[in-house]
Amino acid sequence: EEGEKQSALSSRVEMLKTNNMDVDRVVVRPKPRGLTDRCSTCLRILVASDEEVRGKTALLDFNSKVSEANERAAYALMCKICEAEAQGLFGGATGQKAGAEGGGGETSKEVEEQARAFRDAKNEVLQTFITKNKP
Repeated sequence: EEGEKQSALSSRVEMLKTNNMDVDRVVVRPKPRGLTDRCSTCLRILVASDEEVRGKTALLDFNSKVSEANERAAYALMCKICEAEAQGLFGGATGQKAGAEGGGGETSKEVEEQARAFRDAKNEVLQTFITKNKP
């Protein structure tokens, strides 16, 4: 069963590569639920059932909602990604590293404060997405 899951994931990644979606740059812009069209397409492909993938192409068939179940699974996956990202914001030593690399003094404190403010803002964005979209 694990081999089948890996094979299914590999076929979906190949589908993304075929359409040059594996090297795309992330563009942040306002969207009703917080995801760009390209991001939604990638998520739909990754969580698609074998039946949903069979005979379809990434850009044409996954550019819009495939099914209610697929859409729920896509947003659930994105929520998991956001949760993992949010956990990493404060669990690591990134804030300590930023302050330590500055060498001390007022500049070091400013850098540390900016890093903390950035992490707080990023966490707020992630938590807002999770709250609005978690199943």
